[in-house]
Amino acid sequence: MKRLSLKATTTVLVMLCLMYFITYVDRVNISTAAGQFKSEFGLSNTQLGIIFSLSIGVMLFGIVLSFFMKPNIPFSNDATQPRSESQRKEDALSGA
Repeated sequence: MKRLSLKATTTVLVMLCLMYFITYVDRVNISTAAGQFKSEFGLSNTQLGIIFSLSIGVMLFGIVLSFFMKPNIPFSNDATQPRSESQRKEDALSGA
C-alpha cells in the first residue's frame, strides 16, 4: 500500500484554507442571527456591536493566557535521538 506524502507547504496551505472557510461560515451565521438577537433581547446596534466584539477580547485573552500555562506534554528537539542508559535510568526513577 502506497502512503500519500504531502509537502509541508501544501499541508499548511490546506489548513489555512480550511481555517478561512470555517471563520467565513462563522461570521455569516453570526450576521444572519444578529437581527433575531436584536429583536429578542431588545438591543440597539451599538449594544449588539459591543457584545459581538467581546468575542475578540476573549480570543486574545486566551492566546495571552496560553503563553503562561505550563504545557502538559514536554516537547523535545532531540526526540528522535536514542537515549543513553543513564537517561533511561533517570526517566525510570522520575516516573516519566
